[in-house]
Amino acid sequence: MNIRLFDESDLMNLYGTLSDPDVMKYIEPVFDINKTREFLHSAALSDPPLIYAAENDNGKYIGYVIYHDYDEISVELGWLLNKQEWGKGYASRLTELLISKAKREGKNAVIECDPYQAVSKHIAEKNGFVYDGLSDGCDVYRLTIGGKEMGLIEDFEKISTVDAETLREKLADLSPETIVKAWIGTAPSNAEYLASVFTSIDFAKERSLIGAIKIEEVEAAQQQVLKALN
Repeated sequence: MNIRLFDESDLMNLYGTLSDPDVMKYIEPVFDINKTREFLHSAALSDPPLIYAAENDNGKYIGYVIYHDYDEISVELGWLLNKQEWGKGYASRLTELLISKAKREGKNAVIECDPYQAVSKHIAEKNGFVYDGLSDGCDVYRLTIGGKEMGLIEDFEKISTVDAETLREKLADLSPETIVKAWIGTAPSNAEYLASVFTSIDFAKERSLIGAIKIEEVEAAQQQVLKALN
């Protein structure tokens, strides 16, 4: 996937996003072409930009992402995708890219969403964001990145607080068998998170191949994961 700067030629792309009532359901009333043009100049072509165009792996425009300063130590991130692109996993992938960008900049991350936006909440929680209350009618979720590198955890049961890209990067040298053994002994929510991060691993098949396993083996595998993260 690709995140790029908008330019003047993106007016109709942006209008296609902002004029769809389903896309704008939890945001605000749909935009007409004039309001879209104003938004393009004030938010996308500003310096620095508040939003960036998002493209799929084939370079097709699919919507936009939000990325800008939220406070002195945090950036706000988010996304607004065209309806025909929903359900393809793009929001999760874009969120991981934005988290990585915030991490490189040493900033914490914030996601704000309408209390009824279940998908946004799910993505925030899946990526380790923690609910931090309401602000101007929006649910606020925060992820601490700056000040302490993500991945430095001492308890395996906190594995879901580590962002997906960090897990894949730091556990790249571990065998699928080790990851699955660690997965066996964790809470269901953590098991689900690990399976969503390591999609190349067939957890059910690997579990079947492992067969009977002692708790000591599970604990040893979890310690290997913690050692790799730290």
